[in-house]
Amino acid sequence: IERMQPGSIGCVLKQINLVKTGLINIVPKLRINGDCEVETFGLYASEEAHVAEVLAQEKPLCVGRVKEMLLGDYAVGVITKVSLKDCGVEYLMLTAKKEAHVAEVLAQEKPFCVGRMKKMVLLDYAASVITKMTIHEDNTMDDFILDPGRDQLSRILEEGDNSIELGRIRTGGVFHVPKEIRRKLRYTLVDGRGKEVGGERSSHRGSRLE
Repeated sequence: IERMQPGSIGCVLKQINLVKTGLINIVPKLRINGDCEVETFGLYASEEAHVAEVLAQEKPLCVGRVKEMLLGDYAVGVITKVSLKDCGVEYLMLTAKKEAHVAEVLAQEKPFCVGRMKKMVLLDYAASVITKMTIHEDNTMDDFILDPGRDQLSRILEEGDNSIELGRIRTGGVFHVPKEIRRKLRYTLVDGRGKEVGGERSSHRGSRLE
């Protein structure tokens, strides 16, 4: 894999699921057209070496039009290397069991854009990655789940009030956010037709917005 040039393997993919393997480092070698529809892009790396070549890339990686992107542990860092600005990912889930899994992402000075998406789930230490994301103000999410666990709140609490932009959140969807960090978020509630709902700026943990 190391000797192969980036983008040297032309391919059309429906799914990518690589778990606990150094084969994840083949991703930069793939040449995926921007209009290629990928149902699932899933990477899970228990060791930093599994994603070392991906994280070393300077140019954004094109992974096509992804419906579901699932990144776990050290693979969470891959989110900063893929081009998502115009992809329209429907569902993004990031999960990390250790602080070291997200250390490189949090060390970045510049935020990264995740474009538009309908559902986002950030779990455990990966929840703190929200502080480095840029989400379009006019993006509308149906579901947003931020569950850092009781021991991983500190990084988000360091942010200023109303400083983390979430865009528009549709009422009737799942909005799960710890009470302690609600004031750090900025978002607009909209109904099923996209119309703003009374300027509401708060939510109830684990409930559906009505």
